[in-house]
Amino acid sequence: TQEPDLMESKYLLVLDAGTGAGRCFLVDIDGQKCYVSQQEWSFTRPIDAPLNGFDFNPHDFWSALTQATRNVLASSEISPADIVAITTTSMREGFVLIDNNGNEIFAVPNYDQRSTQEAIEVQKECGWQIYQTSGRWPTDIFATSRLRWLHRFHPEIYERANCLLMINDWMAYKLCGEVGCEPSNAEETGLYDITHGGWCNELINVLSYPVKLFPKVRNPGTFLGHLHEEAARATGLIAGIPVFVGGGDTQCAVLGSGASEHGEVVAIAGTSTPVQMILNSPILDPEARSWTGAHVVPGQWVLETGSSYTGSALRWFRDNFCQVEINEAKETGINAFELMLNKAENVPIGAGGIIALLGAEILNVRQPYSAPGGFIIGSPPTHLPQIDSKSSFIRAIIESFAYAIRANCELLTEISDINLDHLYVAGGITSNKFWVKMLANVMGIPVFTPQFCEGSSLGAAICAGVGANVFSDFKEGASRLVHPRCVKPDIELMVEYERSYKNWISVYRSMEKVKYNL
Repeated sequence: TQEPDLMESKYLLVLDAGTGAGRCFLVDIDGQKCYVSQQEWSFTRPIDAPLNGFDFNPHDFWSALTQATRNVLASSEISPADIVAITTTSMREGFVLIDNNGNEIFAVPNYDQRSTQEAIEVQKECGWQIYQTSGRWPTDIFATSRLRWLHRFHPEIYERANCLLMINDWMAYKLCGEVGCEPSNAEETGLYDITHGGWCNELINVLSYPVKLFPKVRNPGTFLGHLHEEAARATGLIAGIPVFVGGGDTQCAVLGSGASEHGEVVAIAGTSTPVQMILNSPILDPEARSWTGAHVVPGQWVLETGSSYTGSALRWFRDNFCQVEINEAKETGINAFELMLNKAENVPIGAGGIIALLGAEILNVRQPYSAPGGFIIGSPPTHLPQIDSKSSFIRAIIESFAYAIRANCELLTEISDINLDHLYVAGGITSNKFWVKMLANVMGIPVFTPQFCEGSSLGAAICAGVGANVFSDFKEGASRLVHPRCVKPDIELMVEYERSYKNWISVYRSMEKVKYNL
């Protein structure tokens, strides 16, 4: 593609489809200014699928993303002519099937778990082969089992399917009309060869899936096409802006945190909290508790653990118990989550004996439903704080997020034999300085956060900048866009958090054994 005139074109635009919201992120090429607009969304439960099955409406999702783009252009007053490049990032595991005419005929988010029985079948047939090839133990969130479910219960849709696009690939298709995929999300099908690169035709044939479903693989930052007229009208942009391949949201967030070296670890505290370690060569856990996959940076891999429902748990608590904060947010313009965390700051460490096991998880993909849930309240009941108990529950929830990050980091160290002396963290909750300081004290090591909490969008912007020749490589892009700040732990508070963490992990492991045995 023709190199842009950087005197006139100064911005990178990202469409980011997260689990809880879709957003448009616009950042200048030196990382000094960014503009964000987001639209919260939710998934639908299909009538003919199990209770843990979820769909999403592609038309509604696309409308939310285009509206977010229009909002960003309006609030920033940036001319579309000043945008160098566009790219996409999204939640992983979810995908969209399109037919021969390019129409969406099936769309599922990462939450969809309708194919539990099919996953058990696939595990028995070729589970270890899939894990050793793709780094993914085949559970019900991957295409390895979802496609079998679709073939079994909706053969008419399955037969019409012409191409499988991960959600970030589908978004790029909506922008420029070109189909393709990239390694960091292709691997989430369970059918991508993380060691040699490319689709594993042997696995695809073993599972009897059509090879035509899986599009050409391109590295992040590769030119895909130009923004076409229809997408330009929908977004308020101008046709012809180059569209580049992005990546899965977690690996993009790793890049957008500033981490780049072998052994560095990043926690992405958003709707979920994946924790990834950068590797120069793939490492597989002999017990298959973790995931291994490709990074968005070519030639690097990631080893992954994490929690599945952290931000979702906090959002659930907000929606059901924090109407006061929701109303206050409407009146003041301050985010309701920020108001909640501000109130939790006044609660002592340990939350008065309340232990939260709500959304905080230590990953074990071989036992996906063994993580405990709910709250444990200290006994006798007088231990329950009498003043503003709601804030104590919020405190317990956000403490559990930090404790789960530490526990998952310890699992990464066990698998990789690499010790941590610092940690990077990105995601929405990092906008709260109190929580970031809490995490540093729980970890007992320095914690680095990017200046913009939208780590996934920032990492995707780096991919776009590399593709548009704004940056010579990913490392330069990170140095230009990511300006991390360091938060160091407090020795006295570390001691208190150490006691609280040991109590939390002891309760977690005990409850995990009980649930797994049940």
